[in-house]
Amino acid sequence: MCNKPLRITNPHYIKLADQLGVEISQFSNQSDYKLQVPCGKCVQCIKKRQQHWFVRAHNIYKRLGYNLSNSYFCTFTLKPEFYEAFCKEPYAFIRRFIDRMRKDQFLRYRNPDTGRFCYRKISFPYLFVLEVADGKRAAQRRLHSEHRLHLHAIMFGCPLPWWRVRHYWMPFGLAWVSPLRHFGGVRYAMKYVTKKSAVHWNDVPKEILDLHGRLYVSHGFGRLSESEKDALRAYMMTGCKQWFSILIDNHPYSIPRYYKLACFTKDQIRCRNDSLIPQLVWEYVLRTYPTYSYYKKQLIKHSILWQ
Repeated sequence: MCNKPLRITNPHYIKLADQLGVEISQFSNQSDYKLQVPCGKCVQCIKKRQQHWFVRAHNIYKRLGYNLSNSYFCTFTLKPEFYEAFCKEPYAFIRRFIDRMRKDQFLRYRNPDTGRFCYRKISFPYLFVLEVADGKRAAQRRLHSEHRLHLHAIMFGCPLPWWRVRHYWMPFGLAWVSPLRHFGGVRYAMKYVTKKSAVHWNDVPKEILDLHGRLYVSHGFGRLSESEKDALRAYMMTGCKQWFSILIDNHPYSIPRYYKLACFTKDQIRCRNDSLIPQLVWEYVLRTYPTYSYYKKQLIKHSILWQ
């Protein structure tokens, strides 16, 4: 649950007012004119975001048949002379690096009709998590820290060997690439999404520091197939806990909103939430305030539901 929820005007009415050419205040009498949405910046929101993308990464892992033979864990360090270009368009910089990999000489072939070289249209899912070095390890070694910008990446099903991946990053800085031996490497990379700021970052430029914890993924990362939608839909309808979370290595993770919208309509989701959330809130109140009177417990329940 978000610690600092925001109240915003329903985008539906903003769009409707623009189409009709009227003032948006004409819809202020609607019950859903104002919506309460997560802030996206507090600890709970960031942790939830981390869990959602981890679940989507696990879906790719399952689709590969739990085979990580051609998946890599990478740590890239960027040279300071590239900081200005990277800060302007971080994702475009990453895409250019990926496109260079796709045009590797080992992935091209000669067209038998024209005799010209062509490149195979190969795509693979990947994720990049940005980190600004906090200088803690350098301080332990009594060395000066430049707070370099790092990119921790996971590449699933990469068509190139690891040394070719390393070769294409070396012009931009240092690169460490190794085969992903266990899915725990994905969990390790995702932890940088929630890594907190350090006190000795005062000398780091703001435009660099703002990139800390950013997550960039390939298009359609973790998208569900039709068979996966059917399986997830059946799982989510089996019980109350299954509607909100999914078990990965016996640990519950929140089901991404993207997956719920892929399996159910908005009306179905709203109906299911209205029937389950009050029950879960009441169980939470009973566990947290066992000595309170029934009247006080009801007040706490309603305050949570309507906050």
